[in-house]
Amino acid sequence: MSTDPVDKLERLVAEWIEEARLLREDQARLQTEVRQLRQQVETLSSQQNGVQEKLSRLAKLEAEHKQWEEERRQMRTKVRRILEQLHRIPVE
Repeated sequence: MSTDPVDKLERLVAEWIEEARLLREDQARLQTEVRQLRQQVETLSSQQNGVQEKLSRLAKLEAEHKQWEEERRQMRTKVRRILEQLHRIPVE
């Protein structure tokens, strides 16, 4: 009778040891996964920063382009007026 509880205890201890081993493996796997995810976050963050810089640069270039288009339009108007005035000058 006394060996039955001892056998049961040995079985339980063996099961707990196996369960602890499995938990350590899961923990190691999860830690590796967390490290990989953190690296991905850092990579994505730096890529996002690069994209933000490019978007900012693009916005500046678009604003400059709009300004240049307006200046170009104004210059064309001025040149047209000057040409019209030159055509009005009588030739002798």
